[in-house]
Amino acid sequence: MGRRFLRSVVASDLVALVVAMLVASWSVFGTPLLWAVDVPGGRSIWPFVALTFGSAIAASYIAVRSWAKSAPRPNYGRALGIVGFTTAVTAVGLVLTRAYWSRGYFFLTMSTWLALALGHRFVRRQRPWAEPMVVITAEKQLADDLRAAPHA
Repeated sequence: MGRRFLRSVVASDLVALVVAMLVASWSVFGTPLLWAVDVPGGRSIWPFVALTFGSAIAASYIAVRSWAKSAPRPNYGRALGIVGFTTAVTAVGLVLTRAYWSRGYFFLTMSTWLALALGHRFVRRQRPWAEPMVVITAEKQLADDLRAAPHA
């Protein structure tokens, strides 16, 4: 169950990144279609898109590997870490490759993605969270109270 849940969080993050790129493209370039973006100087936006997706996948992989030892609860801190890592790696990659990038597009993409990532984690955290547990106690009343709890 934990792996399936983590995969769904990663998939939600990547879908949120696609939506953020489309929203930013529409806002900055006037079209949501990335292949129709008219970049000055005949350059291409695709190296920027590839860097962003590659670093997002790497950040998600690192986050999934770090979740392996803990409960797979949607975590706001991990969303900040994934977006922060992706932002840093994309920025360094753009400087090193000297690929085309737009400051407005970059910051709007990352901020929209962060908002969407935090939003879908907020929605997922609304339902009660239950982990299988074992209670070892000599207090029968405590065990009965825990069993009768509405969220157990």
